[in-house]
Amino acid sequence: MSARDLAKIGSILLEGGRWNNTVLILEAWIRESTTPYSKTDYDDTDGYGYPWWIDTQRGAYIAVGADDQYLLIDEARNFCIALRKDTGVSITGMLAYRWFDEEIPYATLFALHAIMT
Repeated sequence: MSARDLAKIGSILLEGGRWNNTVLILEAWIRESTTPYSKTDYDDTDGYGYPWWIDTQRGAYIAVGADDQYLLIDEARNFCIALRKDTGVSITGMLAYRWFDEEIPYATLFALHAIMT
């Protein structure tokens, strides 16, 4: 999945599950899936929802996928960050690959989020 596709998913979620005025994901499902159900030991998150790491303090949630795909959704500020580490061809992918070894820590992703807000 490309970073652009990840960003489209983020846009759909930010629009309450809609894409071009068509409901693709029920808003109730978004709320339910972004509720923390499992407490975690990570300092940067409150817990785990269905596919999301949730940070209620920042009003954000994060998906972490295979091949180092990251999607941060910030509903309070109405934007998302989509990042692919292994693309190798985009400047973002190359920088992410150089800056972060094996895994991007949540703190780093939130630091990028803080810069952008």
